[in-house]
Amino acid sequence: MILTSLVDNMLRRMRQPGAAAQDVEVDRLFQQAQAAIARSDFVSARQACDDMLVRDPRDVRSHQLLGVIHGREGDLKRARFHFEQAVALAPDLPEAHAGLGNVQQMLGDLPGAET
Repeated sequence: MILTSLVDNMLRRMRQPGAAAQDVEVDRLFQQAQAAIARSDFVSARQACDDMLVRDPRDVRSHQLLGVIHGREGDLKRARFHFEQAVALAPDLPEAHAGLGNVQQMLGDLPGAET
């Protein structure tokens, strides 16, 4: 599925510039979320991402991962919301745009998917 290759590419590239200054706990939660996604444990992955957002509401990685998680679970409206947040926070992140476009296409929003 498109979302599977998207998440694989995203997880390889998701170290944000300046990540060394990020909260160590947020990084630990990100690693937990990645490991949970790898085992298809979306409940644990979602919880780790939600915890990341509590600590840092502007963490692009958590929105990106939540977009992927919700997309894999079939909750495309929530997936779109999180990809939209990721695009707003990191407009230069191609994976965020790709994820949003894929979800919009699955929702039948072809004009939105092309932008």
